[in-house]
Amino acid sequence: MALHTIRLRAPWKCWQEDACIHWERPFGCPTNLSEDEVVRLVLRSDGTRAVAVLNGEVLGNAPGVYDVTGRLARRNTIVLRMEGDERIGGSGAEPPLDVRLVIASGFSEDDPVT
Repeated sequence: MALHTIRLRAPWKCWQEDACIHWERPFGCPTNLSEDEVVRLVLRSDGTRAVAVLNGEVLGNAPGVYDVTGRLARRNTIVLRMEGDERIGGSGAEPPLDVRLVIASGFSEDDPVT
């Protein structure tokens, strides 16, 4: 199994709404994907919990791994919603989660994702 990782680093936009902190970042769809390649959104943290939203669709809780192969458009937006009343960082900073796209060929559900 071959893996290619794309880290979604700064710039992120951060704002607070009600009791939630929102982190938002646009990104493009990886290009030249073959039919046997799968794209996973991988969200890692050291205890930070969030709800992950891709292009307006709730994927689930973070940390987590989500198959986004058929959900990606040419341009995409990921939003992480976290409970809290203090903004962490600011516009251009990064959320307290590691966010990456992992592209794998020959991927199966039992394979580890790094």
